[in-house]
Amino acid sequence: MGEFFITLFLFVSVAAITFVIFSSWAVVLAFKGIGRLFGNLLADSGRANQKCANQICGQVNPPTAQFCRRCGRALRPRFV
Repeated sequence: MGEFFITLFLFVSVAAITFVIFSSWAVVLAFKGIGRLFGNLLADSGRANQKCANQICGQVNPPTAQFCRRCGRALRPRFV
């Protein structure tokens, strides 16, 4: 009978620790997503995307990028 309670206690303890870790991870992930959403909305307001000057590449990059995402070429500096 004592082994049953020890096993049950260990099972509940592991389940509780797993729940706490997962919940913490989910909350952090949610806050990161919200932060990225608002950060992108604030950072990109009013500025156009930059197209890579390399004719072979032609990748469209975000307005805050300093280098091309695809080929790594330096983009022209943007003055606000």
